[in-house]
Amino acid sequence: MGKVWYIGVVGAGLVGLYRACKAAGAIPTRVTVGPDRVVVLKIRASEEVQVPYAQVAAYRAQSFNGSEELRLTLKDGSRYKVSVNSQLYGEQPFGAMVAAFEAALGAHPQPAGAAHPVVREPTFFEKPISTVVLVAFTALLVWAAWMILTNDRQVRGGSLIGALGGYAAYVASWLAARERRKGN
Repeated sequence: MGKVWYIGVVGAGLVGLYRACKAAGAIPTRVTVGPDRVVVLKIRASEEVQVPYAQVAAYRAQSFNGSEELRLTLKDGSRYKVSVNSQLYGEQPFGAMVAAFEAALGAHPQPAGAAHPVVREPTFFEKPISTVVLVAFTALLVWAAWMILTNDRQVRGGSLIGALGGYAAYVASWLAARERRKGN
């Protein structure tokens, strides 16, 4: 009875901690993509940020393991980030917002005398280094599997399953970025 009670109390405490962190971490935000600017309204803080397209030097849109982010680099060097985690807060129309942003940015005329157009920065999985890391990760897993299969000692599967899960997530993200990587 004592162990069951202890597990129940610890479990309820962890669920409560998860819900408290989720509630404290969420900042309800409304993003409006206009013809000449992006407006980000943080509803709880009543804070509004307007970013005219003329001030955007570069941007990066990335999605990995349920976490999505749009980062704007402004011409003065400052950065502004909008992000959401769909695993914690449910599905959000983030991809549609990024597509609307890219379309509006492409339709916005460049200011007279602008030397450089707005650049889309590649994400990690769109860079060649991601392929190098994938090959190294694959070689490491093949080596580990070889060592496990040729060794007579008992092996615990928890670490191996964790490594395979991380590998599967990496491969899925690498494959998802394949089309953009070919364009770079």
